[in-house]
Amino acid sequence: MFSILTLFLKKQTRLILIITLLIVISLCLVSYSIYTNSIKRYNDVVNSLNKIVSYYFAEEEKRVNRLADKIKNEHIKLSNTLSQHPENSEEIINKFQKMLIQESGSNADIALIGRDLIVASTTLPEEKNLDLKQFEDARIVAEEVLSKNNDNYVNITFPVYTPATNTFRIYTFSYIKNLDIFLQIGIDTEFLKFSPLIEINDKNLKASMYYSGGNNVLDTFDLVNKSNTTLPEAVRKFIISPEREFILDSFMLRKYFFKISDFNYMENVLGSIIVEISLNKKEIYFTILTLLLVELVFLIIIYITFVGNIISYKKSFFIPFRKILTSIKRGQPIEKYKKLKIKELLILSKNYNSIINSLHHKNREFERAIIEIKNLRDLLPVCSHCKKIRDENGNWHKLESYLSEKHQLDFTHSLCPDCIRALYPKYADEILKNLK
Repeated sequence: MFSILTLFLKKQTRLILIITLLIVISLCLVSYSIYTNSIKRYNDVVNSLNKIVSYYFAEEEKRVNRLADKIKNEHIKLSNTLSQHPENSEEIINKFQKMLIQESGSNADIALIGRDLIVASTTLPEEKNLDLKQFEDARIVAEEVLSKNNDNYVNITFPVYTPATNTFRIYTFSYIKNLDIFLQIGIDTEFLKFSPLIEINDKNLKASMYYSGGNNVLDTFDLVNKSNTTLPEAVRKFIISPEREFILDSFMLRKYFFKISDFNYMENVLGSIIVEISLNKKEIYFTILTLLLVELVFLIIIYITFVGNIISYKKSFFIPFRKILTSIKRGQPIEKYKKLKIKELLILSKNYNSIINSLHHKNREFERAIIEIKNLRDLLPVCSHCKKIRDENGNWHKLESYLSEKHQLDFTHSLCPDCIRALYPKYADEILKNLK
């Protein structure tokens, strides 16, 4: 058997647990929805940005390819001029450099390099006598050009990143057989002019751009910070894969990698320009955490209200009700019932007190009657002549009146046989015969 309080607490606790469970489930669903919708929104932003950058890159690539074709033609002209006038090589390359700068609007350099890959003459004085054998790519290009055994063969290498100036360059390279010398022309491009497009105003997104090779020949350069960098192994695998997009996800960061362009830096050497967009999830988690805190406050309010209600019910109902039951069990009146706040308890107490008071009153009357009856048994003063009875106050009453008043008795009158014979002697026998 359960007490009312225990039963009430069980039902209320079960209700609170159900409400809490529903809130927790809804909170999980809402948190998941916030996270997935936020990621989807940022996915759309990143994909749109990738399309814009890819478009501008493709357009710039077309322009640079046209420029490369033009430089190749100019390279052949310069090679022929040097073959005809080797004695004026210094003057020729300086004049040709100025012409290239004027026509292209970009910085250009020309170098004459010996078979031993030592720079013999150049428009950059600081690079004169520079030994290019220390550069693996220079040796590979030189060997390729020599293997062609063709004065008109020009190797075009593009894009070649120059960290010092943070620019991409076009390099043309050929071998002038009669001079036994290599000719190299390098010209800057505006290949990075679209890079401001990756400057994002969203504080949760950060963009970077890398220039990397598909094997160990090329280093990886951070084109935004203008420095060498090392990419994670998973990203390096992505670079050499045919995939165009890659996502590296962690708890706080979600990194998107897009291959903007693939190119052959040298024969069998694949290079890539990669855009990385990092999403900081801190704001997403902050939104979810804020929601959690709001829900937690809501739950605390529910529990405080629940506990407050239990205390209030206990104080205003259960404790008074227990006292009422105790009074009923003992058959005592309920004290201070007018202070009860529960209407039903007030009515119950009032009716009970009315009943118990009535019973107590009847009981007192009954006790008095018992006492009076005992008194009657013991001694009842009667007048020897008129038969009146004297009460406890000394007053005399007819017998009928006394018994009627004191003991609520009703009387009916008749004649006894003796009185019939005394009053009606002639007819007494006949009357008594009929009464029988």
